[in-house]
Amino acid sequence: MVKRSSSNSANATARQSSQPQLAALLAKTDAGMPLYLLAGPEELRTLGTYGEITGRVAELPATTHKLFAWIPDRLENDGGLGPNTPNRPGATTKATERPPR
Repeated sequence: MVKRSSSNSANATARQSSQPQLAALLAKTDAGMPLYLLAGPEELRTLGTYGEITGRVAELPATTHKLFAWIPDRLENDGGLGPNTPNRPGATTKATERPPR
């Protein structure tokens, strides 16, 4: 069942990606892992423009473990999702404070 979900996600990405972008994603170390094929394309799906995908594929870590360590950092550094964003659960008042976990 997991294989089916990751396959669907990879297929959706393939329909929206160019061959070089897809080849770059599939060249990642863990591209054969269902969890990587689920999370990697999902990260790419969140982009606003098609043109950004090529650069983001290159930025994606090559392993599942590193990808899941990278995602929270990316969320904090992409505008609007940092710890000081108003109305965000766990938001803090100082840039140096970390939200509660």
